[in-house]
Amino acid sequence: MLRVDRRRASAVLERLAAPLGYGLLAVGGALLILPGPGLPFLLGGLALLAPRRAWARRARRRLRLGLARLRRGRDGPAPPRSRRDRKGAVAAGAALLLAAALPSAARAEWVPWIDLETGGVWSGYNDVRIPGDGGTKFSLTDDLSTFPAPYTRVRVGLSAGRHEISALYAPLRLAAAGAAPSDVSFNGTTFPAGTPLRGSYRFDSYRLGWRYRVVQGERFEVALGATAKIRDAAIAVCAATCTVRSDTGFVPLASFRVHWTFAPPFGLLLDGDALAGGPGRAEDVTLALTWEAADNVTARAGWRIVEGGADTRSVYNFALLSYLGAGVTVRF
Repeated sequence: MLRVDRRRASAVLERLAAPLGYGLLAVGGALLILPGPGLPFLLGGLALLAPRRAWARRARRRLRLGLARLRRGRDGPAPPRSRRDRKGAVAAGAALLLAAALPSAARAEWVPWIDLETGGVWSGYNDVRIPGDGGTKFSLTDDLSTFPAPYTRVRVGLSAGRHEISALYAPLRLAAAGAAPSDVSFNGTTFPAGTPLRGSYRFDSYRLGWRYRVVQGERFEVALGATAKIRDAAIAVCAATCTVRSDTGFVPLASFRVHWTFAPPFGLLLDGDALAGGPGRAEDVTLALTWEAADNVTARAGWRIVEGGADTRSVYNFALLSYLGAGVTVRF
């Protein structure tokens, strides 16, 4: 019969409670502004942190009081609140949560930082069929020619102990040109074979992420976490006029970072967000050589791969993008 060491199991759960609680808060905070149920995640995160953090107990109490008032307003004689009023109540709850967390963040000595990355990007493949169940499948890289382009990514964040919270803005613009290899039906418009075409591919990424360093040594670090991503994408095909298909959506991702300082001040970094499942997948992974230029400045140079897409009735698009670039992280 299998016996469970209760003390050891309790110790493991104790260590996991804090990172899991912060992770639920990060996801819940993202879902307050994104489509999705943010409040259950917030309440779950606060429930895990409340036994250990006074600010979490205060925030949970205030959030419960706010929800109770909202329910009383719905059940009472007054007319139900509008969607705008409910959003205002949620925003107020988020503000209370932030206000309660700030004193703890100050005591934890959060360190702000900024990361800038720039370089060049080119397309390995970019297959398109819109709509997914009736359009013509063609390639922006094989049937047309996609030109390399410069890129810039900006990330800001806060670190405290083993915790890290960050926000990323990563815009992307690629242009293509060529002739229709055959009759191409795209988003309800048909371009006859041989028609000179111009194409554009936009993929802007906005991400809110949290990571927890599960291994923190002098020369080796491993961090795991979660990322809430908003993609704002558009594909356009133009001849005399342009036909554009836009798509904006929310994507949850798993996040990881592995850094090995193999020969100080030089190291090797493997960093990324990725997830696969359902009708699509998404990966953003970089492998880079790092250089600790100063106590608060780390430079790097390497290769980044962004790959993924979706196969649904409304859209089929899978792309592989390769980035060659350099970046610098400055801690304040």
